Amino acid sequence: MSPRANFLLRAAVVLIMAMFVGAPTPGYVSGCSSGGSSVDPQEYCRGYNERTCARDRVAGRLDEPGYQACVGQIPLMCSGFNFGPGCNPTQSTVDACFSALVDPMRVGTDDISLPECQAVCGGSGGGFEPEGI
Repeated sequence: MSPRANFLLRAAVVLIMAMFVGAPTPGYVSGCSSGGSSVDPQEYCRGYNERTCARDRVAGRLDEPGYQACVGQIPLMCSGFNFGPGCNPTQSTVDACFSALVDPMRVGTDDISLPECQAVCGGSGGGFEPEGI
């Protein structure tokens, strides 16, 4: 075998091995596109409740003063909020819940019944249920 053919053969073997070494393993679920980043609990609480207040206003369950009161309670309700034990939702799961909450076709559906929000630690924020709203 010529030196050039030997070099090309070695280069091909190295490239093939590099593809196997660099590839994800079976069952790998935390890749770049899987939404594996963690979620800040207080940001989630604020986002969830802002959307819940807005959907209740759009659905007619709250009038304008009720909406303002609902939104006004969020900072106090969410200060110190944390997810329940064993609950660590991904950003993609939270984004899906938030999208479902603002879907105009589903505004009449109870937010706890939305499957996308059930996926966030069993629904309504990992055991968090806003009181009085």
